Amino acid sequence: MRGPILKTILITVTALIISCTNKNAPDLVLVNGKVWTGESDSTFVEAIAIKENKIVAVGSTDEILELSDSKTNRIDLNGKLVTAGFNDAHIHFLGGSLGLTEVDLLGTTSTAEVAQRVNQFIEKNPGKEWITGRGWQYTSFENGLPDSKALSAITNEVAVFVKAYDGHSGWANKKALQLAGVDGNTKYAGFGEIVKDKKGELTGTFRESAMGLVSKHIPEPTRSEKLDALRKGMTLAASLGITSVQNANGTAEEITLFKKLLNENELTLRYAAAFSVDENTSDEEVALFTHLKDSVGVNNP
Repeated sequence: MRGPILKTILITVTALIISCTNKNAPDLVLVNGKVWTGESDSTFVEAIAIKENKIVAVGSTDEILELSDSKTNRIDLNGKLVTAGFNDAHIHFLGGSLGLTEVDLLGTTSTAEVAQRVNQFIEKNPGKEWITGRGWQYTSFENGLPDSKALSAITNEVAVFVKAYDGHSGWANKKALQLAGVDGNTKYAGFGEIVKDKKGELTGTFRESAMGLVSKHIPEPTRSEKLDALRKGMTLAASLGITSVQNANGTAEEITLFKKLLNENELTLRYAAAFSVDENTSDEEVALFTHLKDSVGVNNP
């Protein structure tokens, strides 16, 4: 009797192991939710199964749970909505992500608010030699543009250079002007202007390409700082339901940053790279861009 009993036990255990490790089982299931299938405006199901980053089944919670095994990651949605992710078709992702590490002036409506946010940022980041940011509105200033008088509450202990919400104008405090070597005698003949008041004195505002007179002196973020900024950008994108982006411009370095995140399994969105080229771009640079483009994404179209 001992032999048949052991045989039965072995068969039972084997059956349990097989039932718990189904090679066709999904990697992830989302259940007890409201999943929009996209077939019509009102087509919803309770659950969805995903394997190797592909949707393999949709249906009721019971139907989808039957497909899973002990290794399947199960997420209870508790009635929450699931829909296809959003695609941002025109974005400067690295620049926007770096902006998350700077002074956020979006939503300010007065010179007092602008100064307050800048000074608060300085207090929280005492080690920064240059304070940069973006977001002020032209309507916050009496003359439509900032000047040293309007923003006199901003400290001159560290260099400050903050851009308008549209990125077409920027304001520099006295410390920034000093470090940039810009004074009343500085000439600029390119696209844009150094804005002066009626007396011919600097206001601290620069328009269009003239901003480069100051921005070229701002230290370039390190590779580590850029990677940290991209992580913040991806976190924000995910919180808004953005799962794929198409970069509007880019460099060879940028794609290596995204490639590092991909290789370390940190990339949480699909990234379509674009390279900036003009009449000055060399054949060697084009060849490099082509090589980089072809080196990633082959298995992740």
